[in-house]
Amino acid sequence: MLSSYPPQRWPLASVLAGAAYICFSVTLNLSNKAIAYSAISSYQLVLFQSLFTVVLVSLTGGIGLVSYKPVKYKNIKRWIFPGIAYVAMLVTGQASIRRLPVPMVTLLKNIALVFIAVGDRFIFAHQISRESVLLLVLMFSASVVGAISD
Repeated sequence: MLSSYPPQRWPLASVLAGAAYICFSVTLNLSNKAIAYSAISSYQLVLFQSLFTVVLVSLTGGIGLVSYKPVKYKNIKRWIFPGIAYVAMLVTGQASIRRLPVPMVTLLKNIALVFIAVGDRFIFAHQISRESVLLLVLMFSASVVGAISD
């Protein structure tokens, strides 16, 4: 199985996971921007992406590449709000990328990351290292400069 908990502490695996995330995040954002200018509506794009995700997870689960818990009503109740928030994030993200330049969308994402880090600190009591705070400030500052010049 590829998925395990707790996460394995392999430095190379962490670097590869981070690099893959960056690659797919850039690909998703730029391809969504390209699709946003086509005839397809934002809502159709979210629907297609969501359906594709369900099919892909089902297929990879069917061949044993990943595993997941069976669907139970208790889990549905627990995950309904995050699911609604996820769909809302996708829809508003599509609206943003359709109407705003990529640097401005990047700025908004970086603002969201700062709020996530602060929420992680105050809600879950996770410590944020000085280096992480510095990186958040630099990332936010660079996004502001990039958005201003756009």
